[in-house]
Amino acid sequence: MAKKKDIEAPDAAEAAPKMKKSDAMREAIKRGIDKPQAASEFIKSEFGLDVTPQVFSSFKSISKKKGGNSSGKRRGRPPQAQVATTSGVGNGNGRSSSPAELARAVKSLVDAHGAEAVKEMVGVFEV
Repeated sequence: MAKKKDIEAPDAAEAAPKMKKSDAMREAIKRGIDKPQAASEFIKSEFGLDVTPQVFSSFKSISKKKGGNSSGKRRGRPPQAQVATTSGVGNGNGRSSSPAELARAVKSLVDAHGAEAVKEMVGVFEV
């Protein structure tokens, strides 16, 4: 059995660290090669790395989701505004049963719409 000392050290060209596949794929995208088949061939010829078109396509898709080289971000639904209601607050005739409950209802309006909007709402009721 050979000992580690007996094994010859690789020459300088072999000792150089290889480029990672992810870095090679980023470089291909950076150079404008974004078709999976073309990128796979480019990476093989330039860097000597085997990257299948499917792997490149997946990498490109994940990169877009993360925000890198994205043409547009995915957007979810906007949050729905909460509307303050008097359900559970009040005595049945539309009036609050306590000042604390009324203050909580106003606070929920401020949280949902902002202080300036609530001030404008109050202005509607001024005579």
